[in-house]
Amino acid sequence: VRSSDLKRSFGRIDPKVLSGMNAINKDQQRMMREALGADADNNQGDPLTQTLTKLQNGGIPSENLQRTQTIQSDYMDMKNEVWGLNPGTLLPEDYEKLTYLDREMQADIAKSMSPADFFEYRLRNSASAGMLRNSLQAFAPTEEEFRAIFRAQQDLDQRYGSLDVPLSQEQQQERNAHQADLLDSLQNVLGADRFADYKRE
Repeated sequence: VRSSDLKRSFGRIDPKVLSGMNAINKDQQRMMREALGADADNNQGDPLTQTLTKLQNGGIPSENLQRTQTIQSDYMDMKNEVWGLNPGTLLPEDYEKLTYLDREMQADIAKSMSPADFFEYRLRNSASAGMLRNSLQAFAPTEEEFRAIFRAQQDLDQRYGSLDVPLSQEQQQERNAHQADLLDSLQNVLGADRFADYKRE
C-alpha cells in the first residue's frame, strides 16, 4: 500500500484501502495457520509476552478470541462497503446500517463466549470503554467503580446506540436525552459521596 493511498478524506481513510488492508491481514493469518497449524494463534513468543496477553484479554480463552477476530473481520468488510457507498459523507441510512451491523457483530461475539467473558472483552477492547477510561481520569475510579460505571454505560449503549460507531445527529440527540438514566444508575452504584465526586469531575 502506497503512503499516498492513505490520504484521508474528511478524517477517514479510503474504504477501498481499508478493505485491501483487511484482506491482506486475513491472508497473513491464513498462511500462518497453514505453516504452524494449531500453534499459529498460540505462538505469542516468550512467556512474559504470553502472560501480558492473557492479562490484557482478561483470561479469555484463546479459541474464543480467535472466533472474535474472525467475526470482527467479516463485519469490517461489510462496514467498509457502507463507508464506500458515499465517500466523504454519511447519509442517514448509512448511520442506521452501521448501527445495525455493530449490534449484530456484538450479538455474534456474545454468542461465541460466556456472558462473563464477553463483559471482560468489551471492558478491555471496546471504543466505548476506551473513551470512558479517558473521561474518568480526573475521577480516578477504583477497578470496582470502573466496572460498575462501564456496566451502566453498556445498558445505555444497547438501548440508544454504541459509541463504537458514528451516530447521526438524531441518534446522538436521543442518546443525550437519556443521559439522565445513566446518572440515576450511577448514583445507585457509586453511593452519594462518590457520585458527588463524579459529577464534580
